[in-house]
Amino acid sequence: MVPRSRLSFSTLYHGGYKMNLNEESVLLFDIKQAANVLQISERTLWSFTTPRGSLPCVRIGKSVRYDPADLKAWINSNKQTIFDKCNPIRKNEQHG
Repeated sequence: MVPRSRLSFSTLYHGGYKMNLNEESVLLFDIKQAANVLQISERTLWSFTTPRGSLPCVRIGKSVRYDPADLKAWINSNKQTIFDKCNPIRKNEQHG
């Protein structure tokens, strides 16, 4: 088993085999691939997926797929700095 820390958008280890998953070579990820790339469980990924969460998906019949570009955009939109976590800025708070 390959450590999850070695996974990336360009490489996915599935069943012990290395698969190249460059955006040019893979159009959409299935839920297992997307969860592995994000290093979260499938259940957690499902909770982040629309309509429950803000992560866009593509529905093809009963199948749910994820666009690698949407995953990257979702990651970037959810980034927080340590400062943001420790010292959240309140909208109604006035500095003076």
